[in-house]
Amino acid sequence: RLADDPSAAVRQIAERPEWVEATLYVGVIGGAGYDYLAYTSFLRDKGWGMAGLCSGALPAEEGTLWHERYTILRQWMRAPLIDCTVSFLVVLLFSGVFVASGAIVLGPRHQLPSNEGFLEHQAQFVTQLHPWLYPLYVVGVLLTMLGTLYGTLEVAPTIMREFMIALSDKRHCTSGTSTHGTGAQRSAGDRYRKSAILWSGGGACLVLAISFWHQLRGADGRPPGLEQLLIPANLFTGVLLCGIVCLTNPWCDRKLPAALRLPIVMVLLNLAAGVAFVTLSVWSAWSSNGWFAVAILAGTVMVGYVIATLLALRLREPHPAPKREGNER
Repeated sequence: RLADDPSAAVRQIAERPEWVEATLYVGVIGGAGYDYLAYTSFLRDKGWGMAGLCSGALPAEEGTLWHERYTILRQWMRAPLIDCTVSFLVVLLFSGVFVASGAIVLGPRHQLPSNEGFLEHQAQFVTQLHPWLYPLYVVGVLLTMLGTLYGTLEVAPTIMREFMIALSDKRHCTSGTSTHGTGAQRSAGDRYRKSAILWSGGGACLVLAISFWHQLRGADGRPPGLEQLLIPANLFTGVLLCGIVCLTNPWCDRKLPAALRLPIVMVLLNLAAGVAFVTLSVWSAWSSNGWFAVAILAGTVMVGYVIATLLALRLREPHPAPKREGNER
């Protein structure tokens, strides 16, 4: 029985409900919701197609010019579609291979990737074919880590900048202009770039330092309380937020001209995925942490609301007083 295994890491997994464990994997493999928000922001940064332009820049839905313009616009969507499709297929393929290889190779040996051997055990997936494949595995792991680190440090300031633009009251929009903020708004977001990087990078270093110190003391498993914090964080950012994004996609889609809207099949898939993600995340969080998970979510929302209110007051500039008409005595 796994629950009687001498390893604390194995016992922790055995004590966790299967649906919670599967939902955690969904959050880790698929990424967090703010990754997709940052991806959209990157498209707007590059001015991809008409990304970031106001609705007034769109041609009227009539005449030959309208038909030709929207045909070109739909062609601009091919690259993001191919990019997202190939990326998810590759992630799904590699995840499936690693899960199957883990069950076939590591399962019979009762080996579990943990703090004592987080990456060494998986090397057997390739070294059983030939020992010379081990350097290739190490290079792949290092490139994956570096890419993840770089992406994390770029996502945090991008999301912070989007918050600055959303909280500002200077989002005036005219035909042909960008909704991605004025120069003042973008500079305001850039001022918080170092703070965002320090917050995400410093928090990650703090977690690693605590885990390292815990291991130096000779303790088994993870530091007490760390997993109780990380599991709800994964469920809320990696599953719940993705579900909210899926549910809001059809609503945002209605803002587009009819020719550029999603097919009804994609709308239904977004709604189905959104309901599934929200349900799984809430149920898994409650099953694993109960009221503690609810308190984390409520506390995060409340603190975020307070910070957003304070930042909005700081970013909004006073409007000039209206000019009086006529002669003043």
